[in-house]
Amino acid sequence: MAKNLVNNVYNYFNNQDNFNILGKNQQILKIGNVLNSIFINRNDMDIPKLVVVGSQSSGKSSILNSILGMDILPTGSNMVTRGPLQLELIQSISDIKAIFGEYINGEWITIKQIELSSPEPSAEQKREIASLIRSITTEYAGDGMNITDQPIYLRILSPTLPNLSLVDLPGLTMVACTDKGQPKDIKTKIRTLISSYISDKSSIIMAVMPARTDIEADLALDLIKEHDPEGTRTVGILTKLDLMNEGTNITAYLENKISKDLQLKHGYYGVKNRNKMQMSEFNALDGLRLEKEYIYSHSVYCKAKYKKNLGIPALCDNLSNILVRSLKKNIPGILNKINKELADAEIKLDRLGSALPEGDSLKSALIHKTISKLSRCYISILEDRGKNINTARNIKNHFKELRKTLISLDPFSKEQTPDQYINAAIDNCEGNHMSFPSPPIEVLEQMLKDPKLKPFELVIKPSHKCAQDIMAELTELIEILLKDLGIDRFPKFSKLISNVLLNKVLLIGISKLYRHVREEIECQENYIWTDETAFLHILEKNNTCNIDVMRLLASNYYKSIIYVLQDTIPKKIMLYLVNFSEKELSIQLYDAIKNEDHCELLTEYEEIETERSGLQKNIAELRGAINMINEIM
Repeated sequence: MAKNLVNNVYNYFNNQDNFNILGKNQQILKIGNVLNSIFINRNDMDIPKLVVVGSQSSGKSSILNSILGMDILPTGSNMVTRGPLQLELIQSISDIKAIFGEYINGEWITIKQIELSSPEPSAEQKREIASLIRSITTEYAGDGMNITDQPIYLRILSPTLPNLSLVDLPGLTMVACTDKGQPKDIKTKIRTLISSYISDKSSIIMAVMPARTDIEADLALDLIKEHDPEGTRTVGILTKLDLMNEGTNITAYLENKISKDLQLKHGYYGVKNRNKMQMSEFNALDGLRLEKEYIYSHSVYCKAKYKKNLGIPALCDNLSNILVRSLKKNIPGILNKINKELADAEIKLDRLGSALPEGDSLKSALIHKTISKLSRCYISILEDRGKNINTARNIKNHFKELRKTLISLDPFSKEQTPDQYINAAIDNCEGNHMSFPSPPIEVLEQMLKDPKLKPFELVIKPSHKCAQDIMAELTELIEILLKDLGIDRFPKFSKLISNVLLNKVLLIGISKLYRHVREEIECQENYIWTDETAFLHILEKNNTCNIDVMRLLASNYYKSIIYVLQDTIPKKIMLYLVNFSEKELSIQLYDAIKNEDHCELLTEYEEIETERSGLQKNIAELRGAINMINEIM
């Protein structure tokens, strides 16, 4: 009998056999419900949702109970809703239950599950739900009549419900009841809370207002107009039709024959709420029957032209259609954002690396495989062309800077070497002998080998700086590879690799390099000789030993040697530092891990596994959402 009553009530405004109170397109509505669950705390996904707004005691909770077909939400004349109530209606195969929970890091955590009787929950079940809503509200907002912006999440499962998400918000009020625990600024707090929901351009606003002929004075409509001035996202719901003054009705709103400023794109709907006496005597389904009798017996509302805008079933059917249209419009953009988020999540998961293998032998194999891959990548970036990591290009630029610095060295300029010095060098060549013009080469050798001037020593500092800069590039390259290859999730292994590169490879290589650069400088100082054509030409033309000639000869000889060093020093850096590191890195790493506990080396940061699990769950949800959208749309 109860089942027949449900079917009769659900069907009385429609001739279809299996009419659902919340309309058609259940699969599309399911998309919205799933997306709202996945992106529960996100406002950037443009997922349409229904937001219920009204003044205090406007009948918001009563309407939601009628939509649910069961009186499970508390109602009353005082402030009943003191925080956002996020309702997730889920169409189940057979279960009828209410589930309280919360989202922690995007994952649903059940707090309390309450089995519900069909078709109407028992009085004990209603009391349990109301009690839990009050206790959670008190936990969030305190004992008084203050409000909270922390949502209560309630899932309701039933075979007769669609997949739908709604948000019920505290009712607007004008005066703060400070003696009952309300803060003086309660009016502002409520308006701010409601605004945070209805300012979202994807929200569909259910404007619940007591039926009257001058709704322009309604608090809810005033606030809604601030965020939806054209009324393109708002559905007008006029409650308590039977309490209007005699001789008045809302037909002007139903027919849209009202001021342009009051017109709403989705129109107005009229519903009759149960009064306090009827609430105690009749359940939600009985209320639908009472509403039907009232409308059919009303001298004006009984007319056929008002049928589509009167009664809870008509309202629900249209809400469902409005939500479906909004979802269809927004799905392409949502799908693009989901695909981008999926790609980003997969990149992050790839960087974290896969879960560790079980067993010591498998972990040892992973370490050897990782070293091999790291070494190959290190060499490839330094040797191959067209790599995204610019280490090789940076090394080339350091060499360019070194050559530029070397060619700028001019130890025999007048600023560095005054005339008196050159004149003294000429005199020194005579010693304690009769004065006779000394050959220019003798004077030149004395100038170049002067232990005070040390012109060739000037090459060492920029050469060392270049080597150190390149060593820093190689160190940075390893740090980049540790991150890109996901090795940095193992702090001990990463530290070992960095230490081996620095202490067993680069410092040894640069030490060898410094020795060979020093040897090169000593060779140049020890034997003054060149067959550089330009220098020989100057020497042939100037066979005298005056100050200007010797300055010219010394400068040109020095430049001829610099040309050589511009070529040989970068080659030495490549040989003893870069190429040496390529050959030695894997050798030294394999040697270093021999005495290490491989399980210890592969110990991850504690948060890595948590992050990996979260990403895997997120990726599964995103792929599921994409598949669902593609299948349904």
